Amino acid sequence: MKSKIYSSIVILFLLTAACSEEKMPPQNESFDDRQEVYHMNTDKLAAVDVNNLISGMQKKSLELIDSLFNADSASVENKMSELLFELEVCINRLSEIDNLPEVEPFILAVTNLLSFYKTEVETNFKTFVPLIYKRGRSDDEQALLDDYDSNFVKKEAELFGHIINAQEVFATANNIILSN
Repeated sequence: MKSKIYSSIVILFLLTAACSEEKMPPQNESFDDRQEVYHMNTDKLAAVDVNNLISGMQKKSLELIDSLFNADSASVENKMSELLFELEVCINRLSEIDNLPEVEPFILAVTNLLSFYKTEVETNFKTFVPLIYKRGRSDDEQALLDDYDSNFVKKEAELFGHIINAQEVFATANNIILSN
């Protein structure tokens, strides 16, 4: 689980909020030109807001995943419930985001990651909880946990790759610059 936590932290920093460089129109532009620049900046600001909203959802979800994976046996059930609730809220909010150029693939990629987390917590992780907290696990039991952790990290990395690509396309289409 530790390798998953570390990879999540690294990827979280790669997916943090976007910022943009706004430029003021030159003073010699006509009123119509300034209106167009303002309209373009409004669109750009909307894209930055959407990117930040989606990135914030990812960050919150990763924090809750980390909290779950570091939970003690007494709090693991509460952490799972909290995470599942937050994932459901985020998935629903993603479906309500306004349509901007190239936002749909970005939303889909993030939805796929959050749905993966939700499915894993509801099914596989839940079944492993007794084994995770078992003292004196056998070699076979430890191998089973290690295999689960490895597969989880691989699938998560694949989903993060899709998010990064979709986010870059979204940023380019909306003329925003991603930064950490």
